[in-house]
Amino acid sequence: MRRLLQFQLRLISALVLCCAGVVFGQSPGDEADLEGDVIVTGDRRERRQTDSVTAVEVIRRDEIVSSGARNAAEVLETQPGVEIRPALRGRQIRLQGLDPQYVLILIDGERVSGRVDNVIDLTRIKAEEIERIEIVKGPSSALYGSDAIGGVINIITRESKKPFEAELESYYGSGREKNFDSGNETHTSGYIGLNGDFASSAFTLGWHRSDGYDLTPETDSTKIAEQIGPTLPGFNSDEFAALKGTTGPQYNDLNFGNRSRFKFTDDFQVRTHLQYRYLDQERVDVSPPRQIIDRSNETHDLMAGLSPVYYLPDDGAIRVSYNHSRYSDTLVRNQRGAAGQRTEEIQDDRIHEGKVQLDYRFFEDHMFTFGTDGLVEELITPRIRDEYAFRQRVGLFFQDEWDILGSPRLTLTPGVRYDDDSQFGSRVNPKLALRFDPTDRLRLRAGGGTGYRAPSFKDLYLNFQNPGVGYEVTGNPDLRPEYSTGYNAGVEYEPTDWLWLSVNAYYNRIANLIDFTLAPDRPNDLAVFQPQNIKEAYTRGVEASVEFRPLDGLLLSLGYTATDTRDLEQDIPLEGRARHRGSYRLEYEYMPWGLGFAVRGSVFSKQAYWRPRVALVSLNATGRITVNDQAYVQAFLEDREVALFEPNPDFPRQSYVYRNPYHILDVRVFKRLGDNYELFAGVDNALDEYNLELNPERPKFYYFGLRVTYAGESDSASP
Repeated sequence: MRRLLQFQLRLISALVLCCAGVVFGQSPGDEADLEGDVIVTGDRRERRQTDSVTAVEVIRRDEIVSSGARNAAEVLETQPGVEIRPALRGRQIRLQGLDPQYVLILIDGERVSGRVDNVIDLTRIKAEEIERIEIVKGPSSALYGSDAIGGVINIITRESKKPFEAELESYYGSGREKNFDSGNETHTSGYIGLNGDFASSAFTLGWHRSDGYDLTPETDSTKIAEQIGPTLPGFNSDEFAALKGTTGPQYNDLNFGNRSRFKFTDDFQVRTHLQYRYLDQERVDVSPPRQIIDRSNETHDLMAGLSPVYYLPDDGAIRVSYNHSRYSDTLVRNQRGAAGQRTEEIQDDRIHEGKVQLDYRFFEDHMFTFGTDGLVEELITPRIRDEYAFRQRVGLFFQDEWDILGSPRLTLTPGVRYDDDSQFGSRVNPKLALRFDPTDRLRLRAGGGTGYRAPSFKDLYLNFQNPGVGYEVTGNPDLRPEYSTGYNAGVEYEPTDWLWLSVNAYYNRIANLIDFTLAPDRPNDLAVFQPQNIKEAYTRGVEASVEFRPLDGLLLSLGYTATDTRDLEQDIPLEGRARHRGSYRLEYEYMPWGLGFAVRGSVFSKQAYWRPRVALVSLNATGRITVNDQAYVQAFLEDREVALFEPNPDFPRQSYVYRNPYHILDVRVFKRLGDNYELFAGVDNALDEYNLELNPERPKFYYFGLRVTYAGESDSASP
């Protein structure tokens, strides 16, 4: 009860501070009735995409439908500069070579809670919920605060634009036995939108289930071998235990969402949003040498918010918003053949966020944005000290969009943000963006700024022991934020209505990176590992895109990304990044027949993977010198480098090797039946590319289904 009262008092104080500042924040999903494609993430207010000073990439609803993507991860996987990879739970994102903890994920402009292993699982957001996705690359902490070192992914949910519209989609898919029984899947979703003069409301509902998949199958022959093996000399049961693990979990997944708008006057609106997801998943883990653990997760994921908006003349607005996000996950682990080895662990992650913002035009050529926001975050889990952590953060923001020239257009946007965090203190992040349009078809953009990431609760307070292996991991409350300096410069050129070209160069340098070190003391005879601000790294590269639309119904999009990364402490590339990556998308529909197809793919070059160097001479924890006379032979056999002297065997310096080029190809065909029906079928991962250790993608997967859409007039002006 005392903690609850403390939380309530802190929340009230944060909201009071939030409203006391001059005005900031917004729900970037809120948009005025402007003509053209309206985006909100780049400059943190409603703009036509072609007017934005900051480069914003947008994936729209029609592209999402034609791709056959089932969730946000699949929508994003062919974007230049974006990498989608398997994660501990679901799928994760890298942006311009930076790991997922440096990418801020928003839904309708609001922070998403529930990072697992520093990752927001993008499969949580289903395709039927998404109206569009907006991508801003490069440091964005001057606008959005913590976690936006690499950029921002803002997922905008669907909002009704027509008097009445409805959609129903259902499909079934499966892998094949030779592909390790990649499992049956069924997906069913529905959407209803109503739009009247006073109110509009959009509802989505989806149910998704899967049998999972396994890249280490227990075949009939291995089952027989396991039965007769114990009767043979030299039998090793550990090899058979490893086959009982599963790669992709079996799951049932239910999602519901609503986004509504209430228009009280032409100038005053109130917007609401609600998303709820329930996930029940099961998998089998194997822990060497022979522990087999049945693992299940039950997850409840809720976001809800309210945002009044008052529109002012000359594109100005006053916005107030509140959002609550809660992620509750219950993990149950049960070790087979070991009575009393059942464990249950709950993670409860909560975020309260309030924002106020004023956009106001001064002197005709200056659009000022003032604001403040307040964030309250809680985490309840047995993995941290005292099983409870709390923080609050208040930010102040100012930005000036200065139209220096009208024709040719020249716009300069300086901005600065101040954050005060109850855990680490204060931080100031500036930014500067420039846009120059020599002609109507040529746009030049450049920008720079700083970013930061506040240490997570687990970085600060982690408390985990593994006496059986002889170590413990403990957090460090004295950690400082990780921070970055980054630059982007790009050009967009549209020589004709059917051809669009884009090139962007980027550089990000990150300091105070958090990594684990071995503490000098060994309480309880356990090695103690603790995070410290000890590393520094950079990523740099070039992204290029070209899009052709030479004929009605035909689209060809090509992308290329070259990425160079470096861990400056060890002077080696960051792990798992492809130096070269290509993406492509080919879509065609023969309009008279309503028959078409979509092909999309991603091609990755080899990636650097770390491996410890073999030490010729090493110094162990007791100060004893050890000489390995087989170091050169071992290094040759294992394709590793030799270190003449290793002073810290627990954290040896790494060498690396380039491995794992692969090509993911998805194909989808469809046939329209009149205006309301569409039959479709497809194959994901058509080239059957996967690697259990480095790239545990789902094997080749076939599916087919039906999509029904309807749009008509509503009998009522409001839902």
